[in-house]
Amino acid sequence: TPACSNGSCTVSSCDSGWGDCNGSPSDGCEVDLNNTPGYCGSCGNSCSVANGTAGCSSGSCTIASCNPGWANCDGVVSNGCETSTASDPTNCGVCNNTCNGTNGTPLCQSGTCAIACNPGFGNCNGSPADGCETNTQNNTSACGGCGQACSTNNVPSPSCVNGVCSGACASGFADCDGSKLTNGCETNISSNVDSCGGCSNVCSGNNVPTRVCSGGVCTGNCASGYADCNGNKLTDGCEINTANNTSHCGMCNTPCSSNHVTPNCAGGVCNGACQAGWSDCNGNKQTDGCETNIAGDVLNCGSCGNNCTNPTPPQANSVGCSTGSCVVSQCTATYHDQNQVFSDGCECRDDGVADVCTSATLLNTLYASTVTMPSTTTYYNLVPTGDRDWFSGTIYDYGIYYSSCNYRPQIELIDPSGLLLMKVYNASSCSSTTGYACSTAEGGNSTKGVRSWQFGHSATCGDMQSIDPTPATSTYYQQSTVYRIEVYATASSTSCLPYQIKLSRY
Repeated sequence: TPACSNGSCTVSSCDSGWGDCNGSPSDGCEVDLNNTPGYCGSCGNSCSVANGTAGCSSGSCTIASCNPGWANCDGVVSNGCETSTASDPTNCGVCNNTCNGTNGTPLCQSGTCAIACNPGFGNCNGSPADGCETNTQNNTSACGGCGQACSTNNVPSPSCVNGVCSGACASGFADCDGSKLTNGCETNISSNVDSCGGCSNVCSGNNVPTRVCSGGVCTGNCASGYADCNGNKLTDGCEINTANNTSHCGMCNTPCSSNHVTPNCAGGVCNGACQAGWSDCNGNKQTDGCETNIAGDVLNCGSCGNNCTNPTPPQANSVGCSTGSCVVSQCTATYHDQNQVFSDGCECRDDGVADVCTSATLLNTLYASTVTMPSTTTYYNLVPTGDRDWFSGTIYDYGIYYSSCNYRPQIELIDPSGLLLMKVYNASSCSSTTGYACSTAEGGNSTKGVRSWQFGHSATCGDMQSIDPTPATSTYYQQSTVYRIEVYATASSTSCLPYQIKLSRY
């Protein structure tokens, strides 16, 4: 309602819902107090809205609109657009849009629901509507994380345990890189030489030119001269040099014998020097070494194959082997091995002459002619060493020789060796030690060995008186001379000692 006061126009009153808020009557009641946010309901009442644009309706402040990402979810004007729909998971994008928090912490990101999963869970379908729907601790398609599908490579039944891919490997395979997620049981332990029978079981290349894994066991041929004697090509390959190993010579478990030999292996063959007096006659030092005692084996005497019995030397009844030489053990009856030479056997024959006085061999009686015993072409033999031959005989005296010294008896020992002597005894008895030699040189009746024994028949035969056994009387010619002879050696001999006894007159 207009008015004039003191000559000036004024506004007396405004219509309901309007107001003269600028105090100028020229434009009257210019403000719509029902709809003007700056003058809402009255002049000076300016509406304001947090996080939004204010409005005025029927003279009361209102919220005309909220800023993007904000909303008046509680319906209260005074606190404006109090809710951040860009980040509030209970009012995400719009009021009352609550984000799912299954197995995680719900999030609102730029007005869109999201979720932070708890450990062991994942939002593998990418939809926050069902939260973290996947258990990554036991899900083989998302083991330990979304998209991490356990490999089925040689894993017949994959499993996921505590977020790690597991499951038994197929026979002959193993997970050697520790990742059943990416490649399962990637290693063929039946044939892989670096994982043979198990991961990291590297087949040894020790003297194995080409390593091989077969059925999970390291194999492969050994280099020439080597062998796998402990049956373990995994750790040490072909560890034995069979060319020089005395416990595995030529092949495994073939030890060289130490029987009378210093064991040695060369070129895969047992050899080695035999001990003195022993030899390897069967050519097998591997099983029995130097098995033959060549010092005492009659079939291998001194060397292999030297058979003392083939042939047996002459007149040998039995033979032996002593310190590696064939020897005669026993001669046949009446023979002796005097020279100890095996090849001629028992070369000396016993002459059969008694070696005691009481059994003396009787010689031919000496009459007038010369007699050689046993004959002019044969000999007695003084064997063995230590033998003594005893003879007895008679020198017959004819009356026709009485008056002459030309027929005196003589006994000669014919000895080619020069080692023999004879003693001539009075033949009255074997107990008599009286010799038929009475010279001073012979010590009276103590008989001295001689090779020639002579005597005269009378004292007138002066040159022979010193050894004249007959009394110088007129009766000597009435009796024959009876004597005994003992033949003996003055030294030992390695040969036969042949001799003859010659009876003669001179």
